[in-house]
Amino acid sequence: MNAIIINRVSDEHQLEGYSLDVQEAEGKKYAQQKGFKILKVFSFQETASKYLQRKIFNEIISLIEKYTKTTALAVIGEKYDRVYRNHLNSAQIVHYIESGKIELHFYKEGRILTKNSPPSDFFLNDVMTSVNQYASRNISAEARKGMFGKAKDGWLPHKPPIGYVNVATSERTDKNKRRSIIEPAPWGEDLIQRMYRLRADGHSLALVRQKVIEEGLVPTDRIARFHISLVEKIFKNCFYMGEFIWGGERFTGKHRPFVSKKLWEEVQQTFISKAVAMIRARKKRGVFSGFLKCACGCTVTYDPKDKPSGRHYEYYRCSNGRGIHDKLKYTSEDRIFEQLSPAIESISISERLAKDIAKALNKAEEKAKAAHRRNAEDLNARLKEMEEAEDKVYDDFKKGVLDDEGYRRQFARVRAKREQLGKVLCEAQADITGAVLVVARKILELAQNATELYLRRSTQERREFLEKILSNPVLEGVTVRYELKKPFRILSEMASSPTWGG
Repeated sequence: MNAIIINRVSDEHQLEGYSLDVQEAEGKKYAQQKGFKILKVFSFQETASKYLQRKIFNEIISLIEKYTKTTALAVIGEKYDRVYRNHLNSAQIVHYIESGKIELHFYKEGRILTKNSPPSDFFLNDVMTSVNQYASRNISAEARKGMFGKAKDGWLPHKPPIGYVNVATSERTDKNKRRSIIEPAPWGEDLIQRMYRLRADGHSLALVRQKVIEEGLVPTDRIARFHISLVEKIFKNCFYMGEFIWGGERFTGKHRPFVSKKLWEEVQQTFISKAVAMIRARKKRGVFSGFLKCACGCTVTYDPKDKPSGRHYEYYRCSNGRGIHDKLKYTSEDRIFEQLSPAIESISISERLAKDIAKALNKAEEKAKAAHRRNAEDLNARLKEMEEAEDKVYDDFKKGVLDDEGYRRQFARVRAKREQLGKVLCEAQADITGAVLVVARKILELAQNATELYLRRSTQERREFLEKILSNPVLEGVTVRYELKKPFRILSEMASSPTWGG
């Protein structure tokens, strides 16, 4: 039988007996005893990047697919947590086991998982996968905690930027690792300081790069990777003035800064000034910019005009991005507001009508609440039945009426039903809160004072008001079409109908 070996360690400092070399030797020894032909050995660290771990596991799956078309394959690992540490990977491997394509061998535990293994073995596999996934998450959490602690102490818990190097000290951590600190590279300070001075003097990124290379400040082996994007990254990294950002927080570092905070901020201004200039160069936006669409599907552009007389006009027109219009038609801002005003009037209702609607809503809501309460009571009764059924399954297991497999199956079925009922009960209880009625009352209050609120507002506030009540506003030539959003459309229909209650 062909075989593959999977080896895994938590990190490069794994204790003796668990290293990749030891696992590989033991795995090969086991394969030889079984008479297996080893196709490939896969080895990786738990601390490797998620991408690298997925890549290696995908290679394992591809190899299984390739070699199990006609015959089974043995997958060899030291123990459960050396093969996989999450339920996704476990499910993939178990699928191939149940299909008879692979056998899973744990040589240290003397356990073999095949399609003919009893359910208890698969159950143990599920349990161990959960335990290993918890352990993996715990390791990750502890690592993040350790890195955050290092950041609070003033040391970047990561590879330092160009110009600095990590240097191991004689001091040991609580895990017996040599503690490292960040120090300047022999050429780092001269390079970075020269770059910052050039930039502060007004040189472009390309010219800064060219000059420091010509002056021999960039090490020969780094010139090929010394791109303009890296030059910009160096200028924007606060690490060079003695600070760094980790986990979204800014820390003061213990490393030696290359430039002063004043010079660093001066260089930042060279980027900010450019951004401000770009913003100012943009065309001014009008009140209805981004609000209207043309009937042809293009955006409506703000295109103000200044007449020779000195009068200023706020005009809008189709951007004609699709080239549909032979001649562009201009519509004034005042004309657009004038055509949208009827929408405000249509949703305005009297105080009396608002009270009548609120009264009707209260009655309907009380009926709905009563129905939800009855539903909740029924669900509570059914939930109690599920609790009793769960107790009965356990009693049958204790009496020997059910074996292990039967107990797990029955318990899982009852527990799933119980959880489903609990979820439905929560939803039913949430429906009793009357949140819908609160929203409806706010809409009524808005409609009752719509005209007064609209007239008191600035042009920008009027546009925002219109956004709350309108949908799909379209400019067709010089005519504006629109629809009322559903709640306000219903109010408009109620205001014009004497038989709205029906």
